[in-house]
Amino acid sequence: MRRDVSAVLESRAQVLASKRGASSEKLEELITFRLGRETYGVSSDWVGEVFPVKEIAELPGVPGFIVGVVNLRGRIISVNDLALILDVPVETESDRFVLVLSFDSMEMGLLVGSPVDVMTVPSDSMIPPIPSSSGAMDYISGISGDVIVLNGAKILFDKKLSVDGEL
Repeated sequence: MRRDVSAVLESRAQVLASKRGASSEKLEELITFRLGRETYGVSSDWVGEVFPVKEIAELPGVPGFIVGVVNLRGRIISVNDLALILDVPVETESDRFVLVLSFDSMEMGLLVGSPVDVMTVPSDSMIPPIPSSSGAMDYISGISGDVIVLNGAKILFDKKLSVDGEL
């Protein structure tokens, strides 16, 4: 009897080990944060850093979605209101952070709620968003569990979100 249990456990261990080693599943690392009542995430490939808001210098004559600019270790980064861009109702939050999307020399700050977590999800586990007439659909790449996954590239390179339309 004892031998059978050992054989079963050995067999299970081999099956589990083979599944783990043979997995070709692509994983996506998401930086998640709160915005209103929802949790959003963006691929860490597009996130340069996240830092708490201390001081944002307002700029006159810019579109309403631009909150202002911050000086981040000598780099001037525009900060955009993600809630306004996604048309998400947000109560005034005491904890506000700037999530910096970056690619090469292009950077854009997004005003978000508190960071939640860094999570890894299988890329094929994301389901497409439910179609809606909201403009936010342009920036949502999928939903993973209770996290709305944003397309960092689409936000960063969208000409509607740049002041002069030039990149």
